[in-house]
Amino acid sequence: MDNSPKIQVIPNQAHGHQLPIPAPWYKSRKLVVFGTVFLLSLIISLAYVYSRPALYRSYATLLTVAQTAIDQQSSDADIQHVAIQRQILTGQELLDETLTRLNHDEEQ
Repeated sequence: MDNSPKIQVIPNQAHGHQLPIPAPWYKSRKLVVFGTVFLLSLIISLAYVYSRPALYRSYATLLTVAQTAIDQQSSDADIQHVAIQRQILTGQELLDETLTRLNHDEEQ
């Protein structure tokens, strides 16, 4: 006796019962949900960023010292001198004058 397993093929008797064909990857539900959430968050974040006022900042430090002779070694920076120069350069009077000159240049 032959006890080996047998394969029985049953033909599809109803033509309307076919297996569904999977959608291509670019039409998958996960991609649509991801794309929608991504675009929504992108629009909200860019709207927030561009609705903020522009803010321009600049910092500078200028150290002015007397020139030393060629055969002399330069002295170390004087911290107090640097602080005085910083107060002068960032003082309100100098900033107001700079703003006045910038506005005057824009009008011409």
